Amino acid sequence: MSLSPFEAFCEELCELLHQPVPRLHPDPNGQLAFTVVADGVPVSFYQGRPHEGAEVLMLVDFGDYPREREGDFLRNLMEANAVMRGPGSPAYGVHPSTGTIVLRATYTEHEMNAQRAAATLVAAVRAVQAWMPSTTESEVNDRPGDERPMWPSMAC
Repeated sequence: MSLSPFEAFCEELCELLHQPVPRLHPDPNGQLAFTVVADGVPVSFYQGRPHEGAEVLMLVDFGDYPREREGDFLRNLMEANAVMRGPGSPAYGVHPSTGTIVLRATYTEHEMNAQRAAATLVAAVRAVQAWMPSTTESEVNDRPGDERPMWPSMAC
């Protein structure tokens, strides 16, 4: 039996990342998904729905944030999203099930391949590592010689 384009993408990406290739099973809606963990950062890929115009959805989990600063964090998310403009730009949000910070990016079948996904994943993992919940805003923004913003932009 031949693989669907998404299954082939999964297999090639996992091989590039030296991770076991999972067996993909459709959810009740017929969607396929898989998650890879790179340097402790979970990055999930979902088969897009054709009516949404996306073949691959990438969701990077940035983890939790201090709830006592929720207003500040949500405002920063919105500000970061405002500068990541353009068709198909990634966007930060809050995962509806876990409440963690996530970065969501969508790609058409023609835009995404395993090599590009691996490069994007590396950039996303670096962004997560630049901002960890245990790191305060001033520690991220005020590192000597480091101009990274609190919410790194993701040019994927």
